[in-house]
This record gives sequence, C-alpha cells and structure tokens, in this order.
Amino acid sequence: MTTWSGRRSCSGSGAIVPLSEPAEMRLRRYCGRARFSRPDYADNGLGREARYLAPELRQLIWNDAEVRAVLLAAGDPSGFRALVAEVGHELGLPLLDLQAAMELEARTQDS
Repeated sequence: MTTWSGRRSCSGSGAIVPLSEPAEMRLRRYCGRARFSRPDYADNGLGREARYLAPELRQLIWNDAEVRAVLLAAGDPSGFRALVAEVGHELGLPLLDLQAAMELEARTQDS
C-alpha cells in the first residue's frame, strides 16, 4: 500500500505504519540474517519453550524503531498479510520469525 506521501506502509490493527524505502531495505536485510540466526529458546508466555532469533539480532531489530513499529503493528493476521504482500511472499517465514521476536522483546521490555 502507498500512502498519500508516496511512502509504503503496512496496516495492522487498523493503523497505518509507514515503511520508508531505507526501512524496507533494512527489514529485508534482517530477514536474510534471520535465516542464518542461531536459534534461541525462550518461554513463549504460555509456559512452553519456543524457538526465537538469537538475542543479538532481536536487540538489533528492537533498536531500529521504524522496523520495530512495522513488525509490532503486524501482530494480527490481517496486518501480517499486508506486510508479507508489501515486502514479498518469499520472505514470509523470516518475517514471521522477526515479528515473533519483536513480540518477545516487547514482553521482555515490559517486565
């Protein structure tokens, strides 16, 4: 989706989160790194261990405010579908890893 300013965006939870071209390039780069990230296992909030990205990559993405905002906005199914359609279906699985990692970091930051 393109906003009136010409910036690309992702909609999630009814809000439109702008995604600039540099942010999209960083997001694609993070997806590439996610494919080779060593797994880290943490409690998924439901009392089970789940596989997440390495803590170093999670922290790097968390510090990128624009990409973090887009990934957190993609927390619901329609928002995630919009993000995958925007960035590319071939990046769907790495995007899912990134999105889950940002939700984990958000829970960790709130604690």
